[in-house]
Amino acid sequence: MALDTAALDRIIGVNGEDEHGVYTFHVPVAQHITDTRAHLALPPMMEASTSLMLQPLGGAERPSTAMSR
Repeated sequence: MALDTAALDRIIGVNGEDEHGVYTFHVPVAQHITDTRAHLALPPMMEASTSLMLQPLGGAERPSTAMSR
């Protein structure tokens, strides 16, 4: 993979995984999540997290969601 994954792991604070050429992070939410209406804490099996996905681009390739000026 053309990304410096060790540096990314160090900067983001969790280890990512290469999933078919896309380097993916799942960063768990640090605080406990509580449903205020039901007064229940979110069980660990339903852990909330943020997903980050990075994919290196080679040559003149551009992602399909790229915005051009």
